[in-house]
Amino acid sequence: MLQYAIDTPLSGFTETLRSAKVAIDLTLNDKPSKVIGIVSVLPNEGKTTIAKNLATLVASQGPRVLLIDGDIRNSDLTRGCAKDTKIGLVEIVTGDVDWTSVLRVEEESGLFLLPTVIKQQVSHTSDILSSPGMRGLLEGAKDFDYI
Repeated sequence: MLQYAIDTPLSGFTETLRSAKVAIDLTLNDKPSKVIGIVSVLPNEGKTTIAKNLATLVASQGPRVLLIDGDIRNSDLTRGCAKDTKIGLVEIVTGDVDWTSVLRVEEESGLFLLPTVIKQQVSHTSDILSSPGMRGLLEGAKDFDYI
């Protein structure tokens, strides 16, 4: 399912993602880097599937796209796309590692992926995602067209 938009370019799902990209571009057209968050209230609502397919679809059209696995409790994206990863988002935002050294590149689309590795349960994930380290990461990634 993480490659569905590329594998089925004429599907209704892929067309919906193309429509979402148009809406993003119209809404954020004056922003040099378009930062997009995919969130939901409950688990298993499709955040990973939507985020990965949208990012891959956009990257395959040429723009530089960085997909950050921000699910610090359940990093299905990293498990599906970067299984052998040992460090990721948490180590970056805490200042233990440079974010560019952790990036993975998907060969077929050119998508850049920043993984998350869960070594222990984190109770206050929002503190990590709103931290100065996260803001620094986003500032450092401003050369990407879409984040």
